Amino acid sequence: MSVIEQPETYLHVHATYRRVKEEFAAHFPRWLKCASTKDLEADADYAALAQEISQVLGHCDTGDFARDGAPAKSCYRVIAWNLERGIQYEAQLEAFRSHPYLKSGDVFLLTEADLGMARSRNRAVAQELARELGMYYAFIPCYLNLAKGSGVEYHVEGENELGLHGNAILSRYPIRRVQPIPLRNGIDKMSGRAKRLGHQHALAAEAGRAEVERARRAVLEERSRIARELHDVVAHHMSLIAVRAETAPYRLAGLTEPARAEFGSLSEALTPDTAVVSVMCANNETGARQPLVDAGAVEIGRAIAVDRRRDGGDNAGKGLGQGGPPQISVARWAL
Repeated sequence: MSVIEQPETYLHVHATYRRVKEEFAAHFPRWLKCASTKDLEADADYAALAQEISQVLGHCDTGDFARDGAPAKSCYRVIAWNLERGIQYEAQLEAFRSHPYLKSGDVFLLTEADLGMARSRNRAVAQELARELGMYYAFIPCYLNLAKGSGVEYHVEGENELGLHGNAILSRYPIRRVQPIPLRNGIDKMSGRAKRLGHQHALAAEAGRAEVERARRAVLEERSRIARELHDVVAHHMSLIAVRAETAPYRLAGLTEPARAEFGSLSEALTPDTAVVSVMCANNETGARQPLVDAGAVEIGRAIAVDRRRDGGDNAGKGLGQGGPPQISVARWAL
């Protein structure tokens, strides 16, 4: 009979999981003879190790194989896949890499992933997928298998290195606050041929929220910086022209009607542009636009002070403050 070449396995099986082989495996032949969970619980050795076994099955393994930081996106693709133990690991890995839908996934919810089972060539299926795809991962074991499985799995070559089987999350973004949620078994897992200890776990986690939020805020801060610069360079000069054009009929004696109309047209042409710059500066941190307010006929120094408070332009109105020409007493200011 030919021997199947074993692949390079996961580099660092967590020390918690190694306890299966070091402390528990010697009892498996006797536990395999139990016909039910009740029989198993009556075994003195199992009773002595039950708490330690629960600790192993409740331990969530997390890791980071991400090569580059994934960018923030407007929407994310979450894909669920029952890996069926990972028996077809090579084909599944190729699908992750090349399938047009799968390769664009951001978060993968993987069920039935083996860790150290002969039927899947003793791979750490979820962890190795994360390594090959360059992703973060979280893995929670559900069952400790006393045998190699059921059906054809029972007769597969080799022996289980660990015999663990569980669920995992793979993500292009950092995984935080991982929380395994224990679920009750629907049937007695010791009553059949594929005898196993444990129960199903759901796996809850946050993926990348803090990092995405930081990236979003960085974009908004850059927009705010550009808006302030635009305000200083453009809005100040255009506002000065608009104010002088609008106040010209009050400052200059003997203007003809055509001249008054010309100054009025100039003021109307410039005001919308200064208003647009003010809106850019007034955007709040979530990007929602805030309404403009017409200051009305007010003293110029006061109008500039209001503009400075509203849109954060530190130098807005530079040169137009209380030190402006004394004959300019009123103006209409577009905030």
